Amino acid sequence: LMLPPSDIVLLSLPKHLPPATSISCTSSPLAATTATLNLKGTINEVMSIAVENDSLALDLDLTTTTNNLKIAEVRERSNRKAGYKVSISSANNGVLKNGNLDSINYSLVYGTTPLLLNGSDVISYANQRALGTGVVRDIKISYSGEAAEELVSGDYTDVVTFEISAN
Repeated sequence: LMLPPSDIVLLSLPKHLPPATSISCTSSPLAATTATLNLKGTINEVMSIAVENDSLALDLDLTTTTNNLKIAEVRERSNRKAGYKVSISSANNGVLKNGNLDSINYSLVYGTTPLLLNGSDVISYANQRALGTGVVRDIKISYSGEAAEELVSGDYTDVVTFEISAN
């Protein structure tokens, strides 16, 4: 029987106990002097990329030489401590094609980085994060225009893909 030291207890012993029987009461403090509360929260990884085309991207004047014309913005978002990287590829390796009939070479600048557009463009942002609404980088195009009489009529196209991944 354990009782707090401040409580007084009167025990009534049954009459059938032998005379050598003793009863003892002890108390020990159970209250601790420190306690801990463990807390934990988790932030999930954010990793996304989006391209916002300017209307000029789909209406390029191929008869006029163009240098560093802004045609899009890319929004990067990443909360990874080690940073992230962006891979950029061109379906036609930096060539606007009119099927197999004709083509026009072009170049792009991503933010301030000139791109090769040959499948090897990977820009690493080591130990950098793009938090909140992210980081926006301009895409600028350059090409040499040609007279309409020198080119086959039709649409000249390419598809550029942007992929974000963890470092």
